[in-house]
Amino acid sequence: MTGSPPELSGHRFVREVLWEELPEGRSLIAALEEEERRLSADLGTAGSPDGVGMYQLASDVLVGRAFEQLFAQDELDEDLARRCATVIERLLGSGRPAVTEMVSIRITDHLLGYIEPWLRFKKFAGPLLKAEVESRKRYYTGPF
Repeated sequence: MTGSPPELSGHRFVREVLWEELPEGRSLIAALEEEERRLSADLGTAGSPDGVGMYQLASDVLVGRAFEQLFAQDELDEDLARRCATVIERLLGSGRPAVTEMVSIRITDHLLGYIEPWLRFKKFAGPLLKAEVESRKRYYTGPF
């Protein structure tokens, strides 16, 4: 589960992980990519060779869609929670500093900044996310 194909950029790697693990987010990924293409065409630019940036993908697909769906229910959907945890572990285990930083900024900060979701989600967290939380919890108040 750790490591990532070196031929993929960080953006493409994040996209592929989200695409594989969160099929319910595929339509959103496709819509974001189409929007990126339209914007580039409107501006007369080639656009990013990587497409939609990894920060936007993580924010919109994992945090905005999957987490929102997950935490909107009184009972967590255990399948979705496990797949979200798998996404996070794969990203943290990628060996890519830029991806790890993105996880800290977009995902860990979201979970710890709103402590109730973390308290509900932590039983699904893998060892890499638990280590990430341990290293960052000093910046937050609340039970961990």
